[in-house]
Amino acid sequence: MTEATFNGRDAAQIPNTNGGCIIALALTDSSRVDVGVTGVDHEQACELVEQVAEIVEPKLPEQR
Repeated sequence: MTEATFNGRDAAQIPNTNGGCIIALALTDSSRVDVGVTGVDHEQACELVEQVAEIVEPKLPEQR
């Protein structure tokens, strides 16, 4: 797991070495939105999930 920010929002990227990747985007201290890609190797999945998160994140409410 790698903790980071994504467009100014707290986030974590969680690659699965068996294939797939998730980015967890924070909404509040107790809620988040997970964006995931499965079915391909973790490197390709993490690239794809970043592209999907770029579309999803602006539609989310501001982080509180």
